[in-house]
Amino acid sequence: MNAFRKLKNNIDMELHEFVARTNVYLTDEIYAKVQEEYMASDMDKDAFCDWWKENRQLAVTKHMAMEVYRGMGKVEEYREQYRRLADHRNTLQAQVSQRNLRIKELEAELATLKAIVNA
Repeated sequence: MNAFRKLKNNIDMELHEFVARTNVYLTDEIYAKVQEEYMASDMDKDAFCDWWKENRQLAVTKHMAMEVYRGMGKVEEYREQYRRLADHRNTLQAQVSQRNLRIKELEAELATLKAIVNA
């Protein structure tokens, strides 16, 4: 291992430094992979960031866009599931209301029958 790499291995590049040099905002998970790649290279921070923008930015941006699209699909699935659950809840509430009304009708009939029996 050369002296530069030994020295560099003690100097990580932090996410905010990467963002300042590339103007690319990454998740912590994706940046961890970038950090590994940086630490394995013989480049300084500026050279690595220039290299990364030229060679990796497009692929990472496409990956992130695909994750967003997948997430949007999940959101739509959850919306549809919420709509179905709301419809089911409304159906159940209507059934409960009908049963409560029937209970009141039966209680009224019972009161009438008790009055006839006790008369």
